[in-house]
Amino acid sequence: MSWGVGSRVLAMVARAVGWRPLDRLRELGLDESHLDDLSLEDARELGARRQFVLNLSGLKSLTPEIAEALAECVGELRLDGLTRLSPKVAAALAKHYGYVDPPNGLTLNGLTTLSVEAAEALKPLNDELHLNGLTMLTPELAKALAQGDRSLSLNGVTTLSPDVAESLVMCDELFLNGVTALTPDVAEALADHWGELSLDGLTTLSPEVAESLARSHSRSLSFAGLTALSPEAAEKLVKHGGELLLDGLTTLSDEVAELLVNHKQSLWLDGLTTLSVRVAETLSKNTNGLRLNGLTTLTPEVAEALAKHAGRLYLNGLTTLSPDVAKALGKHVGSLSLVGLKTLSPEGAEPLGKHAGWLYLNGLTTLSVEAARVLAMHEGRLSLDGLTQLSAQAAEALRANSRIHLPRRFDICPSCGRLKSGEPS
Repeated sequence: MSWGVGSRVLAMVARAVGWRPLDRLRELGLDESHLDDLSLEDARELGARRQFVLNLSGLKSLTPEIAEALAECVGELRLDGLTRLSPKVAAALAKHYGYVDPPNGLTLNGLTTLSVEAAEALKPLNDELHLNGLTMLTPELAKALAQGDRSLSLNGVTTLSPDVAESLVMCDELFLNGVTALTPDVAEALADHWGELSLDGLTTLSPEVAESLARSHSRSLSFAGLTALSPEAAEKLVKHGGELLLDGLTTLSDEVAELLVNHKQSLWLDGLTTLSVRVAETLSKNTNGLRLNGLTTLTPEVAEALAKHAGRLYLNGLTTLSPDVAKALGKHVGSLSLVGLKTLSPEGAEPLGKHAGWLYLNGLTTLSVEAARVLAMHEGRLSLDGLTQLSAQAAEALRANSRIHLPRRFDICPSCGRLKSGEPS
């Protein structure tokens, strides 16, 4: 085993003090990504680990035996240093299975070419597959890569033919964020996709392309690269039956807002940083999820308008709430997410305690006794999973409401009346 040049001095120190490299890499300020060579024994040790990410992007090649050992790891396996992939190594890596939630997979972003045979060998992999180094696809390669349960990331591909697009729609999640333009015939081919489709590289969207994509059965369509949307394209796009992600829009005209509100599923507009009262009134008519996480401040008037929304409202960009804005949002009926809030005064907590529906305040790390007592009056589900400090009195007030979710460390010990975390009451 060896490290890259920049790490070899530290490796010598590790050997001098008798440290085992894999056990002490992090104590030296290193991680596994510095490894440029790997024995089968070390690969088995790494493969037996349970961690979210195993980054071995310093490796330039793998034997099938080492690949099979690494495929045993539970978590994301990053091998972005590989520039070639034989069918035998691909078959070994195809045995990898990462976490289901959050989903993880196999990243091979260093590959700039891939044979159809190697792609066929990867077929058993039903996990995320990242091949963002590929810039061109043949229909045969696309067909081999596209599998029904697979999430496929091909963000290095910049152009698509209708034949390639027709093959790619077979996979569940498809990321084509390097594609900067679509012809109507390619859009028509992509319309047969049923999963999640991400086209964040598009900067313009014609009405013809929007109409074709809107006919797709995708659970979601993402266009985060669009900074402007014409009324004609918006009118076609809102007919799509899944979530619509338009996080690249930074402004919204009254006319486009009136059209977008006709969309029947969740609407993502996280790129908006300001909102007029009129547009807020219009968007509040959305009957499903409305995401406005780019807003960092709200006037009481805009908050009053948004509070009329009857559904899932996401305002996670807000870090503070004035009493007037809190009073307005407290009138909202449905799910309200304010996980960006870092502090909450008793004056702000009181109207939120009257909110009807699910309330998410997971960004709060502490609450005063007064704020806790008024939040305890909340009649819907209330999530406070981010709390790290809480007095026994505050914890007791919140625990009295069975619909409030707190970290377990704030359970009250029945015999002593103290927090189970050991903090004083």
